[in-house]
Amino acid sequence: MKIVSFISFHAYGVALICAAGFASCAQHIPLQNSMKTTQIAPDDKQRSQFVRDFVENVFNAHDPSAGPTYLQPDFKVINGFLGVRSGRDAYLTAITRMAQTFPDLHATVEDAFASGDRVAIRLTIEGTQRAPLWGIPATNKKLRWTGNNIYRLENGKIAEEWASEDWLALFIQLDQFHPPAPQ
Repeated sequence: MKIVSFISFHAYGVALICAAGFASCAQHIPLQNSMKTTQIAPDDKQRSQFVRDFVENVFNAHDPSAGPTYLQPDFKVINGFLGVRSGRDAYLTAITRMAQTFPDLHATVEDAFASGDRVAIRLTIEGTQRAPLWGIPATNKKLRWTGNNIYRLENGKIAEEWASEDWLALFIQLDQFHPPAPQ
């Protein structure tokens, strides 16, 4: 029996991974066609750039005053174990706190995809922890983690964000979690 796996990028830039433990999977899924190149509509390029600009001008610049340019007043972010945060001001306050904890906080947008009113980005986030974070004392360690976020735009601004960050990598670097040794 052979394992067949592939990655297929769909409308919102979300990678779906298929792995099947049976050879017949290849009969149903043409692997050579799983990565198709498509033209990006000019509007999709503009929406992708808008989200890149948001990351640069608000998150990386640590500038909450730029937030209203990019975020709807009733902006909502859904972020895994951190829960749902509603309202642009609440989000910008959280960004300010993160920048106080990580004064050199910076996100690099590795990829951005847009389709319709959605933009998906893949990020690498870095910063040196200079203040307590979720009860963890400052470590002065340079930390690095990744994230995948999907944004929904409405009337030319970001209305919602679904954030999925690799908090486990962050906790391991903060010496708060020790994965089991390989067997």
